[in-house]
Amino acid sequence: MIGRVVWVVDGDTIHVRLGSRLEKVRYIGVNAPEIPHEGARGWREGGIEAHGVNLQLMVRAMVWLELDSRVRDTHGRLLAYVWVNEQGRA
Repeated sequence: MIGRVVWVVDGDTIHVRLGSRLEKVRYIGVNAPEIPHEGARGWREGGIEAHGVNLQLMVRAMVWLELDSRVRDTHGRLLAYVWVNEQGRA
């Protein structure tokens, strides 16, 4: 699946526009520290820095999502390996 990142939630979650739908995507294999946001159980040291790095890498990027055997987590987020096309930035 190919889409465009429209929002960076934190260090390991993004929102991606896939055609006409918007998906919340959680990276497979990454567990970044939490940042303060609604619904989070608190924040951990390094969370704001992880969000900043993710923001620099992903802001408006075109991405390819590679799914695994488990498609969604318990929060309904799409689970994916996320590949970035550096030429696909808006």
